[in-house]
Amino acid sequence: MYYSRRTGILTLLCFNLLSCSQPSPEIKAYNDQLVAITSITHKKGNLLGRAIGEALIDRDYNQLRPLLGEATNLILQNLDSVKQLQPVRGGEPFREAVLDLLQFERLILIDVMKPLNEPPAKLSDDIIQSIMKRLFELDQAEQKKFEMVKERQKLFANQFGLQVDDSEV
Repeated sequence: MYYSRRTGILTLLCFNLLSCSQPSPEIKAYNDQLVAITSITHKKGNLLGRAIGEALIDRDYNQLRPLLGEATNLILQNLDSVKQLQPVRGGEPFREAVLDLLQFERLILIDVMKPLNEPPAKLSDDIIQSIMKRLFELDQAEQKKFEMVKERQKLFANQFGLQVDDSEV
């Protein structure tokens, strides 16, 4: 009788440990949503950066307007999504890092790149140089914000035993 009770207690303890180590669907969904938002933000930023580089070479800034509009809409939609996302236990620092990144991207798109939405005749070399200078100045800060998101996501993932794919964050 003692042996079977001890076995039952050990079995229950093992089951509890295993069930605790598995993240809940809510936690996994929270992580996945924030990772997806960060990933698409990074990809869209890279695409826009390449397009700006091509526009500088070709001196054809008309091609940037649709990309700037898409990127701005994406950032604004994602900002709303993250603001409405209810944080899960332990997830607030990760969410706040993503919000900080998105607000920074919004600043770049709406404030810094705003002149690129003007008709090409209004885009003097001085304006283009000013935009590029400002983008280069903000590049390091942007990279730090992405690194902070990565760090916070890893901490969150480690807390709940989630796998982290560095290429996604």
